[in-house]
Amino acid sequence: MILKRLVEILRTFDKAELKRFGKLVSSGFFNTNRSVDKLFRAIARQYPEFKEEKLGFESLFRIVYENRKYDEKTFRYLITELSQLAERYLVLNEYEKAPVKEKLILSEALLNRRLFTQAARTMRALNKDLGDNNTFSLDLIQKKMELNILWNDLSVSLDKQEPMMDKRTEQTELLIYYSVVELSNMLNVLVGIKKLYNLEYDETVIKPYFEGIDYKGILEALDNKDQEVKKRDGLRYAFKAYLCYMITFLDPYDEKYFYRLKEIVTKNAGLFSREELFNLHTSIGSCCSLKRETIDDVKYLKEHFEIEKSSLKAGLLTHSEEQYMQVNGFLLLFRTSLELGDIKWAEAFAAEYEHMLSPEIRDSVSHYADACLLFENGNYTASIGKLNKLKFPIQGLKLLVRETLLKNFYELGYFEEAFSLIDSFTHLLTNNRKLNPGTKDRYLNFLDLTKKLLNLKTRTESKLGAERLEEMIIKSRVLTSKKWLLLKAGQLRNKKN
Repeated sequence: MILKRLVEILRTFDKAELKRFGKLVSSGFFNTNRSVDKLFRAIARQYPEFKEEKLGFESLFRIVYENRKYDEKTFRYLITELSQLAERYLVLNEYEKAPVKEKLILSEALLNRRLFTQAARTMRALNKDLGDNNTFSLDLIQKKMELNILWNDLSVSLDKQEPMMDKRTEQTELLIYYSVVELSNMLNVLVGIKKLYNLEYDETVIKPYFEGIDYKGILEALDNKDQEVKKRDGLRYAFKAYLCYMITFLDPYDEKYFYRLKEIVTKNAGLFSREELFNLHTSIGSCCSLKRETIDDVKYLKEHFEIEKSSLKAGLLTHSEEQYMQVNGFLLLFRTSLELGDIKWAEAFAAEYEHMLSPEIRDSVSHYADACLLFENGNYTASIGKLNKLKFPIQGLKLLVRETLLKNFYELGYFEEAFSLIDSFTHLLTNNRKLNPGTKDRYLNFLDLTKKLLNLKTRTESKLGAERLEEMIIKSRVLTSKKWLLLKAGQLRNKKN
């Protein structure tokens, strides 16, 4: 197991990294045990495959110690030492990518050694580096707070009181900014998990804390102060954006602060780091989902689609560039474009971005997308064929497939199969405790209205006219496939007339 962990790290190295790691292992500073160096050379010769049969404990031991009798305790010690060196290399490698962090650590080391003049010189350089950076990120706030603590330590050590209040005031403001931004992101995550998996979280502390803050008052105070300041500051704009988010998220009927949030993010995108811009776009999307249920489904569906397309254009579909695209985000864009009637966009999007999905779900999502496009083009039998090829790596895909299958049955006149599917689908929804109430209601309403549509189509329910059915569909705020239901009800109404 210990050798396996080491090999897992070594497999991530390219040739240049492996060579650099070899220099670290052979350096007298990081490693004084020559046997560890020999063991690394023996293992490195198996790069990049690292075949298990060529990495036997006893054979590696013989390479290191030649004729010495195999001793497992000694070998495990060498492997442990080499593994720790590999982990240290990873840390140093990341450390080299963070010059500001390096200067912060250097400043602290100089202060600890009472080299105050050199520490102050390094900290002034850091002040300039951080002050010149107007691009907001939580990492920037953290570094500024760390630097302020060092300045305070220097002032105390030198018994200088004058700059202490300025630094402490700035530190307090930074801490407030950081907490509001981080807690806003965490609230978004909590609510997202709650809706997606129908899980509850303990609101004993969280709810009164969030609701007790006067976000509007803070925002107004910032606006008044900013009238005196001409400089565009990413930190201040980000703080305002998250204040607007908290106001509009806690008040699902608010629209004023929603559009201000959107305006701040759109007009000042260049002032935010990639990670922060991703978080802000996600927050706007969450507000859209909330307001679809409380204000206007179609209006905020379009708003959500526009913000997601903006994310797509800016390369913000994933939290980091190395990650796979989230399947929920992919399906949201694809399905929304179909719901809004932009079939060509949906087709182009699926073709271009399917490869960004995780390999475990890629084929299933691809089959589903193909089935939807075939359905939209009237190829109902072929659409069913694609749906039958699906596996269900995620719960949400089961619901989407049944929804599309039911619409295919209706179009093909498979009414008996459609009624049967409605019954089984209803049973699945009502007995699924993990499904959040919003999603459950959206599909149950769809099934209820589709059943009424089928009854009207097969003349088994004569009391409900097509006009009345159209009214029910229009008034339904929580409903999937609303556009298709309205189209089918309209066709029946026109046929009746």
